[in-house]
Amino acid sequence: MALAESRRSELWQAMRRGEAFRITDGLPESEVRAEAAAEQVSEELPWFAFCRGYMAMRWPTAATKTREGIAGGLAAVTPALVEQEQKMPSPEELRLAFRWAIIPRNADLDPPEEL
Repeated sequence: MALAESRRSELWQAMRRGEAFRITDGLPESEVRAEAAAEQVSEELPWFAFCRGYMAMRWPTAATKTREGIAGGLAAVTPALVEQEQKMPSPEELRLAFRWAIIPRNADLDPPEEL
């Protein structure tokens, strides 16, 4: 019930702002534009670039454990998103290297030899 009331409030606010609504599904114009922008970004932005940008955005305000959790979560799904090739590092090596590479302070550094 609470979720339905929240959604109703969002739609009501869009109506008060005078937004147009898409006829096919009833979404306000602002949500249609946000959806289109998200699709465009997901098509144009590679996974690694997305992760680096996300970490850079969250880094200044996140606590240490939160930073570790975000980096660990992004690194955990990375092996599933990478095309498998002949000379591929192991998933553990890939996760370690990826985790090191998305940390903002490492952006301009060369990776350590073990990575």
